[in-house]
Amino acid sequence: VTLGNKTEQSQVINGVSNHVEWHEAIKISAHVIDRVATVRVFNNATNDHGGEKEMLCRAAITDLRHGTEYWLHCYGGAVNAPKRDTAMEMLRGLKRPQSTYRGTIVIHFGHVQQVPRSYFQKLQEKRISAVLAVRMHYGCYFKSLAGKQVAVLVQLAGCRLPDFRAAKELSRNDGSNPDPRHYNRNLLSFPGNIDETGLLHFASGATYTERKTLKEFPLAVPPNALHAYFYIVVNGAESDHPTV
Repeated sequence: VTLGNKTEQSQVINGVSNHVEWHEAIKISAHVIDRVATVRVFNNATNDHGGEKEMLCRAAITDLRHGTEYWLHCYGGAVNAPKRDTAMEMLRGLKRPQSTYRGTIVIHFGHVQQVPRSYFQKLQEKRISAVLAVRMHYGCYFKSLAGKQVAVLVQLAGCRLPDFRAAKELSRNDGSNPDPRHYNRNLLSFPGNIDETGLLHFASGATYTERKTLKEFPLAVPPNALHAYFYIVVNGAESDHPTV
């Protein structure tokens, strides 16, 4: 965390990639007039080239207020993107639009020496239980993908859905936490094909198609999640970085 001309680092948390909790407060000295803060999260492992640790998320607060809690949704380039320099420029806000949701940071500024045990549970209670409904209309052109079978994927900051294995564990209601690798950030998928002219047609054949997430597994939408991201991927290349 950088506040004014001071930068301090949190404790290092290992072996966790979702719902990371820092129970020790970061102590940083600052002037009363300091109102701009920058928050960065790094991967604790060194990169493939043995260089500096990779920055995962970055967010800035331009009008910091004491005693205020901030939910910061971070966007940038794709993780492990083929053009790493471009991805880092997106993450730092130097290149727009930013293509990929990178993570959410919640930070509270105040005179706190130790974070209360109940604090993190209260954070989760601030999420809103919701169903996401999306209607896609016929008439979008993507000339670069002409002749391809595709899927339109929908993501929303801070939201994910369990796969079959995780859903089975959650249905037991025994308080267990499924492996985070068994969750999917793609909340909805619209299959379709793009004709030779570049026009997107949906599998249903209608002028529009509508889907929504299951009410049995409601989304836990965090505060300030105000917009969704739509990606178009070619069938068979879902694991590659989207280009549209």
